[in-house]
Amino acid sequence: MNNKNKIDRRAVLALAAGALAATSAKADQYPSRPIRIIVPFGPGGSGDITARMIGKVIEDKTRQAVIVDNRPGANGIIGTMAVKTAEPDGHTVLLITTSTHAANVSLVRNLSYDPARDFTVVGVFRSSGSYLMVRPQAPWRDFAAFIPAAKAEPGKLMFGYFNASSRTPPEYLSRLAGIELRGVPYRAIGNAVTDLMSARSTASSSTPPRRTSICAAARCVRSRSRG
Repeated sequence: MNNKNKIDRRAVLALAAGALAATSAKADQYPSRPIRIIVPFGPGGSGDITARMIGKVIEDKTRQAVIVDNRPGANGIIGTMAVKTAEPDGHTVLLITTSTHAANVSLVRNLSYDPARDFTVVGVFRSSGSYLMVRPQAPWRDFAAFIPAAKAEPGKLMFGYFNASSRTPPEYLSRLAGIELRGVPYRAIGNAVTDLMSARSTASSSTPPRRTSICAAARCVRSRSRG
């Protein structure tokens, strides 16, 4: 597929602006206390899982505790602002994604932070594609079956989303396939998956790591995006 039609999601660790200089000046003392990784989304999602994995690596290398702090809400803005306003000493870091540092710039009017000015990226450690999840009992096993069903009933099939990264792929799919899907916002991935499994919604988009319980419970179909 042509690269311009691919959606790339990345997970990145970032510090509040100014923290890099502060930690460089005290490199022999850093970290001097537990490091807090703020995940601006709810527990159980790919960002949360990724933060806990990288946190374990940091703990092993620094012998300092790492706390994963979930701060969901407002499409990642609440957690992002918590890091922006934190003491810039390198002990509070943010797991940023395409939602917080790409989509919000276009979707949110008067965004309360500047992704480039207010944060310093310290590492990119994950890039993945997106999956469309449906219940195992759903009649569609692939896009070849799902697309005609959506075309037959415009606006009836619903997808749950919990941030911009989970909203964009179904919207993009709708545009490419000429279908009309109805988006339903949720606070966190757990809420979206609960409604999906209980048939209150039709589908959901996410970036679950391979072999997670989410993909085990739901039927995951890989969408047209880069992994």
